[in-house]
Amino acid sequence: MLTKTMAGALAVAGIFAMTAAGPVAAQGASAPAKQDCPSGYACFWEGPHYLGRVVRIQRAGVTTFVPKVASWDNSRTTDMRVYAGFHQDGPSRCVQPGESSAGVEGFKAGSVRIYPSASVC
Repeated sequence: MLTKTMAGALAVAGIFAMTAAGPVAAQGASAPAKQDCPSGYACFWEGPHYLGRVVRIQRAGVTTFVPKVASWDNSRTTDMRVYAGFHQDGPSRCVQPGESSAGVEGFKAGSVRIYPSASVC
């Protein structure tokens, strides 16, 4: 359930991420570096080169980003697939464990599916 405090934090953060289990809070207003993605997490930045607000997701599942995210890092041990569309539609890219994208190629993700177990891609 989205509490008033969480809703305020998400609105201030600028990125709204929603999973099936509920909202995922964006972190901080500074420009975090790629190394700020802890092991076991999938991290997504609103700007290219890992700049802007960051969303860190630990659980497997589907997440939608508004606005879209431009760079990401998969520090999990499972694959994830990023989609251009908000509903797991449009062009997509598989991101294996340890892979990342600085967003220089212009692809922006509107949603992601993080797989719960072994390699899928």
